[in-house]
Parts: sequence; C-alpha cells; structure tokens
Amino acid sequence: MRFLPLELNFDKMAGKTRFCRVNAPCKINLHLEVKGLRPDGYHEIESLFAPLDFGDSLEFSLIDPPGKLEFQVKTEGENSCFGDISALQSEKNIVCKAVRFFRDETGFEDGIRVVLIKRVPVGAGLGGGSSDAASTLRALDLLAKTRLSDEALLDMALMLGSDVPFFLKGGPAWVSGRGEIFEKAVLPGGLGVILVMPDFSISTAEAFTELDRYRQKKINNDLWGNDQKHGMDFRKINLSEIETWPFFNDFFPVLPQKEYINYIQEMLKKCGAFFAGVSGSGPCYFGIFNRYINSDKIQQYLQYSKFQYSFVKSSFFLASLQDPVLELS
Repeated sequence: MRFLPLELNFDKMAGKTRFCRVNAPCKINLHLEVKGLRPDGYHEIESLFAPLDFGDSLEFSLIDPPGKLEFQVKTEGENSCFGDISALQSEKNIVCKAVRFFRDETGFEDGIRVVLIKRVPVGAGLGGGSSDAASTLRALDLLAKTRLSDEALLDMALMLGSDVPFFLKGGPAWVSGRGEIFEKAVLPGGLGVILVMPDFSISTAEAFTELDRYRQKKINNDLWGNDQKHGMDFRKINLSEIETWPFFNDFFPVLPQKEYINYIQEMLKKCGAFFAGVSGSGPCYFGIFNRYINSDKIQQYLQYSKFQYSFVKSSFFLASLQDPVLELS
C-alpha cells in the first residue's frame, strides 16, 4: 500500500471542509537504548526511528450536533492481531483522547465522526496507536482551520504519548529525551523490511516495569559492570553499512517467549536479512533486506515451525511524510 497522508473533501456551499482521510504509518526502532528515569517519571531514550509504508487509516467527518463524537473501528488483516475489538472501540482509545484534547486546547466544537481502519497489530511495538493520535491532530488542525504551529502541535502530541511527536515530523530520525528531540537521519535506499508478529502482545508500560526490575536485579547481584555498548555515539555510525550495524534494543533481555524470538531472528537471517531486531518494547520482529522481499518465503518457514504467528508483512521505509493532498468535490 502506498500512503498519501491526507485527502480532504470540501463543502463548497458551506465553505467548510466536511471530510478528511488521513493515513498513519507505523515505525520500527532500528536502535533503542533506554536510559535513566527522569524526574517526570518517564525514561530517557536514544533511538533510531524509521517509518514504514504500512499503517492504519482514519476517516473524519463533521456531523451534527456540535460537541458530538462518534467513533468506529474497522479491522483489516488477521483478527488475531487485534484481540477484542470492543477494547479498540472504547472511548479510552488514544484517537478519542486526541479529539477531546484538541477540542480542549483549541475550542473546536464541531461534531466529529471518526472511523479508524486498523491494520497495525496492537501491542506490537510498532507505534500504531501513537501514529493514529498524531494523524488525528494533523487532520483536526486542517478540519478546524486552526493552523497551529509545529511547536504547538508537538506540545499537544507529547501530552498524548512519548512516541506521538515523531509521527508529526515524518522521515527517519534519531529521537531522544522522552521522545521530543529529533535529529534527521538518512537511511540507504532500496531496502526491504519484513515484519513478523508473534501470537502475543506486550504492554509498553509493563515492558518498562520489567526492564527496571531486570536492571535492579543485575545491580543487586553486581552483574551490571561497564557496558561499553551504552557509551557509544551511535549517530556517528555509517548507516549505509547495514552489515556492520551495532544496534541493539534494551528490551530484548526481558521479552517473553525468548525461544520464539530467537527463532524469528535466525529465520530472518537465513532468508537473507542483513540486520534483524525487535521494534519498541516488542514483540514484533523485523528483518532488513537489500531489496523489497515478498513475505511468502517467511511464511513458509513459519508454517513448518512449532511457533504460532499472527502477522507477517512486507514493507519499506518512508523517506518523509508527503504534503497534504486536497481533493475538491
């Protein structure tokens, strides 16, 4: 699927935008270093984020009466990726939170109907929910004609979640702080990405808790030592030399079902991946190939293993978010 970020229809008679469709690409973390706990309760991170040409879509319509919010979720792909759909439909969904927060911050009162077309697995470490929230802010800013500054949108995004600001910027980037500091990165062209999602999900909050416990246990047992990999300046690495990437993910030691994760890594490398790793807090695994690769070969390997999977997807990196595309009706 090739993403165009925004499509708008206008009501010429009323002079008001009535409909907006926005795409929400997911991401992988090629590198993820979790540092110390900040005074605000969040962890400091150092990560290389890369958006993919795969994600959810959202449709927004202005409706009556003012202040009304209708929210619906439609799924595409394997149902096992999404679990209980009713949980996605809840008003606790980050999309609904983003709508309410935007209204509170801007005073926008028009009634809104939102349809979320969900493709990204839940609890995968791919940032699907964060991307949905960022795309919601972008869409509402156009529908409401508020024309908020980049800084204002980023401030709102950070209030919704640490990964949300990245999805407003677009393109590969080194991300630090709690997710609000960006430095553009340039990845080699022509690369293919394979995503493999096991048949279980991981709560990001629980993953951070487990990581803190794991580290405290190492400290208590005097096993922490001098971990040199955490002292490297990864931004100086030549990203074109994929075979020598020294990247890692600090969540890897605390991932459940480690035997399965190890199998996925070995399988992807046997299929020709130059680099393989886990995204975010997991458990979705990815392989980087020197070309776009069909997922059929990967699925064949998984069919003959004892492990169950819920999702395999071929994709590639997005260099940037495109400018909004307007369609007059």
